Order: sequence, then C-alpha cells, then structure tokens
Amino acid sequence: MASTPLSILDEGEGGKVIEILAGRGLRQRLMAIGFGPGSFVKVLKKTGHGPIIVELKGCCKVGLGFGEASKIMVTTED
Repeated sequence: MASTPLSILDEGEGGKVIEILAGRGLRQRLMAIGFGPGSFVKVLKKTGHGPIIVELKGCCKVGLGFGEASKIMVTTED
C-alpha cells in the first residue's frame, strides 16, 4: 500500500489519510479539523499549485493550501 501526497490527486479522486508529515502545530490543527489517520478525503477543486478544496469524511468541505495538502499522505484505491 503506497502513500502519496494529497496535493498529487486530481479532482474527483479520493483516498484514506495515512499520516501527516508536518510540524507539531500544523499536525495538531489538521487533526483537530478531522484529518486523522483513517479519514477519507476527496478532492473537489484544484487549481494548479493554489488552494485545494477537499471533502472530508463525506460531509465537510475544507480549503487547504498546496503546501498543507502536500504534507497529508493518503493511500488510494486502484
């Protein structure tokens, strides 16, 4: 099971969060929002290296910067 950064996924693709490769502050903030291991995320809108809008756990929309999304490692269903 290979992991990939959330920022690499295209619009409409989703995956399960495996880990967050960030400092303590960002990791705690993302975990508080709901990006814990096992959470399912789906990319709704992506504009190059700009903000990424994701659906978290099938109910909430969250905007992330490209750098933040790059630190969230996910595994996808092939």
